[in-house]
Amino acid sequence: MKGDFFLLMKIDIIDVDEFVSINDLKEVTSPVIFQRGGIPDPDGLLSTRIFGSTIAERRETFAYIDLGGEFFSIQLFIEHYMQYLEILIESLMELSFIR
Repeated sequence: MKGDFFLLMKIDIIDVDEFVSINDLKEVTSPVIFQRGGIPDPDGLLSTRIFGSTIAERRETFAYIDLGGEFFSIQLFIEHYMQYLEILIESLMELSFIR
């Protein structure tokens, strides 16, 4: 039954500290991208210390920026779950309520 799909789907708030710890993520702490002379800032978005120096390392390495609060991206949620919208609507239409 189509409605069974939603019994398996769980939406929860991520524990950011746990995610950072498990994945051993480094923090980007500098808003400066390049220092004088065009050298990437060691703590910035293009840091070779954080992300590595080869293309392969940079593709596979993630880091985080502490924004100092908790945020929810509705756009990310919609893009991820939009594929299930049709199933959800059909499932809701099949529901019957007992009075």
